[in-house]
Amino acid sequence: MLLTEYLDSIENTEQEQMFLQKLAEPELKDAFGQLVNVPFVGKLFLALVTLGDSENIEDFRHSGHYDGIRHYSIAISNIEKGYFSIYPGPVHMKKIAKVAGVIGAGLLLLILCKKLLCRR
Repeated sequence: MLLTEYLDSIENTEQEQMFLQKLAEPELKDAFGQLVNVPFVGKLFLALVTLGDSENIEDFRHSGHYDGIRHYSIAISNIEKGYFSIYPGPVHMKKIAKVAGVIGAGLLLLILCKKLLCRR
């Protein structure tokens, strides 16, 4: 499920407060805070820190960091214990597949060129 869809579905419920409390826990907040400056995923972690600091999801939407979580997915196994995973969504996976395809094609081309050159 997309993270934005999940947030929309739990808005104004008891789950919203549980999720925000888990994100606001010092250990998780410190871990996310260290990843804010990492290329590619820094916006996501900055958005998650901001979400944990927010009073509710509506406040988070107006914080300007909502776009930082778009296209990411979430899997919840037990929200009370804080068991959830946030991972790249379908948009990111398509980009990864394209990059992997280009790298694979380039390696295949290098291997073929090497074999052709070694025959001579």
